[in-house]
Amino acid sequence: MQRTEAFSGTPRSATRVPRLLRLLADLPDGETLSYLSKNSGTPKSSLLSLLRTLTRSGFLQHNEGRYTIGPESLKLASAIVAKRRFPNIAAPIVDALAHETGESAFLARLADDAPEAVYVYRADSANGLRFTVEVGSREPLYSTAVGRVLLAFQPAPWRARYISRVKLEARTANTVKSRRALRQLVAETRSRWCASSLEEETEGVAGIAAPVLETGGKLVAALVIGAPAVRAKSRIASLERQVRTAASEISGLMGYSA
Repeated sequence: MQRTEAFSGTPRSATRVPRLLRLLADLPDGETLSYLSKNSGTPKSSLLSLLRTLTRSGFLQHNEGRYTIGPESLKLASAIVAKRRFPNIAAPIVDALAHETGESAFLARLADDAPEAVYVYRADSANGLRFTVEVGSREPLYSTAVGRVLLAFQPAPWRARYISRVKLEARTANTVKSRRALRQLVAETRSRWCASSLEEETEGVAGIAAPVLETGGKLVAALVIGAPAVRAKSRIASLERQVRTAASEISGLMGYSA
């Protein structure tokens, strides 16, 4: 007979506590014991004991038959977020992305003093033929994958103002040539949560980028793979999947929940 693993007083039950808190974190109005039991696969009797313990300690609240996140959980979450430091928290994931793809991976943020992308972290490819830039280097928003991600996830008025004012210099033969085309690229980036560029800013270089978000869906940065175009052309689709997955992992660490 298959036995449903219950919340209990054993050490194993400790692994269930964060899962329960995570479940309730996505339910701002809380839920009932029956709902939580069904969605956690835990018998009501075992779950009730855990819920009571968490309620007494302030990690949950119980009101009119519904359990919600309590003040102690909010304090803990705030303390964790306050200690996070970007980009250090993302570094292991960026390093892993570079290793898995065999290409260089970078994090970039919107510069404080100009509408440009500025690199804040890099993980170089181990290949002899590779793309790399120095931390602190800047890129235009309109002609790079990383820049278009940073542009696409700005508030609509900011995007509109930038597109209406930017001078579209021809960096290469492939650089976007019209504001209308740029608007379309930005819309596609928002829709696909990803941007790719092929020799648009620098000849021989491809870029594939995705957004990194924090609590509330605010843009933090863009994660980008930079690679020689000759090696990336046939891999764009797979590189897009990999960079989106890695960006999603970083976003989760920053408190973002889709």
